[in-house]
Amino acid sequence: MKVILLKDVVGVGKKSDLKNVADGHALNFLLPKKFAIEATPHAIKEFERINAHKVLAKEETDKYFETIKAILENKILNIKKRADDKGGLYAAISAKDVISSMRELKSAGLNKIKDNMVIFSHPIKTIGAHNISINIGNKSLSVQIEVIANKIK
Repeated sequence: MKVILLKDVVGVGKKSDLKNVADGHALNFLLPKKFAIEATPHAIKEFERINAHKVLAKEETDKYFETIKAILENKILNIKKRADDKGGLYAAISAKDVISSMRELKSAGLNKIKDNMVIFSHPIKTIGAHNISINIGNKSLSVQIEVIANKIK
């Protein structure tokens, strides 16, 4: 019986594979546990349509990452925050602070970066230079930020 795998199955194949398996294995294991669906002509056509959409989305994400990388690769993002006399921040740097400091992206219309894409290796609570990561798709870009004490009058 031909099936389309919905999940990785050890000894059978990976997700999205079209496989020919024993009828008993498909009927008693793969189909009831929702690891696969029967490969009818309609299911194959629908699955190909979904996979084509995923490929296009991945290509678009990769292109977006390369554009962001070209803009931010050698830039230092400046973030102003309230700090005490010793250089400690009253509030840690957040993803929103980082995103709002990316003026170059906003002016280029590339402001699709969300809070969950900004990754901190540790909370940033002091002024000075720090490194963060921006994850877009399955790729990661290291970005340097400079936290500057905001003078309060």
